[in-house]
Amino acid sequence: MHSPFGFHYQVCKLFGWTMHEVLWKVPRAQIMLMIADQPGFVKADKIVRKASKKDLDGLFGL
Repeated sequence: MHSPFGFHYQVCKLFGWTMHEVLWKVPRAQIMLMIADQPGFVKADKIVRKASKKDLDGLFGL
């Protein structure tokens, strides 16, 4: 984030609010908490990788 305007744009885009709502209606602390509490999802194929016997043997020095 290089400027407050980039932050405001992201909040407007994410929550569908107007710039007026971001600047005057919703407290900044509440916005920060809402952003911090967002769930983060990662695709399962990026987390779990099946290993072969060769990979395991090399890992444990067998």
